[in-house]
Amino acid sequence: MVTLIVTTYNSEKYVRQLVELIQELTVPVIISDDGSVDGTPNLLKKIDLPNVCVLLHENMGVSGNRNFALKKVETEYVSFLDADDLIDVAEFVKACRMIDQTNVDVAYFCSRSRTKVEINENNKNDDLLRQLLFFADDSRYSDYYIPTTPWGKFFSMAFLKRHDCEFPPDIHYGEDLIFNLRVATEADQIAIYPWGFYKYRQHKNSTSESMDFSIGENTEKFLKELSKVQIDYHLYGLKVVDSIIEDSIRVLRRKQKRTLDLDNLRRLLVIISKKGLHLSFSKKVFCLLLRYKMYGILKMIVRLKSSTHEINETTNYFVKL
Repeated sequence: MVTLIVTTYNSEKYVRQLVELIQELTVPVIISDDGSVDGTPNLLKKIDLPNVCVLLHENMGVSGNRNFALKKVETEYVSFLDADDLIDVAEFVKACRMIDQTNVDVAYFCSRSRTKVEINENNKNDDLLRQLLFFADDSRYSDYYIPTTPWGKFFSMAFLKRHDCEFPPDIHYGEDLIFNLRVATEADQIAIYPWGFYKYRQHKNSTSESMDFSIGENTEKFLKELSKVQIDYHLYGLKVVDSIIEDSIRVLRRKQKRTLDLDNLRRLLVIISKKGLHLSFSKKVFCLLLRYKMYGILKMIVRLKSSTHEINETTNYFVKL
């Protein structure tokens, strides 16, 4: 059986939709609220369903919230749902029935597949790591991908406990990738299905743009955790550069002046760029501009790129994963 963990934080406007969803489910559901300061706790207290357990606690951060809920799971498998997202109930029930007939450490559901996912049995962990790290840049994975998020997957609780797999508590974002990489390096029995049940709601404002924390410090903590994962050094270096570029773009998109963050990211880049990594031309240019503190040019480039990919503020839409 699978327990569905739903994490909430200031999710008042999504609670009604969430209740309508879980009323259709018979599996155990744990709703863990991370110290919301809006009306979320009061709404959750009103939920009276036999299969639902509501946990209200002080703010622990996204990782702490998930780890807290994981300790309450009593079933063989666990899956995750963010309060502002949805799942296709029929497909989720189908997935639950399938997992009851297996004995895997982790099951991945990747509905953007157009063909059967091929993972080399003799090299499955390395293939999974590359997929999780670089699916967007690798033509081998253009027809599907395994999201680096915790949702859209079933994890064996026995496996997670055996390998002490949990979300790193001091990271604001990127914690889900670290968790999934740890799982991928340790898993022996893996199932991958070319269909899914998760519906992710796309927002204009990402967590990194709306929360007030130092991106530079978060990146440093993320890279420290990443270094603990047993992956090929070249892959590690490439992922470090990707993370630095992505986080630099997040800083440049912010309205507040974050020169210190850029300086911290530049320092990390200088360290890793000495390792002779093979980068694409565009990444080399970006790194060169960052390395020589040409922040103004980088900001102009990011603004120009962003203006061509704007998302209508009034539109929230789902992408099925």
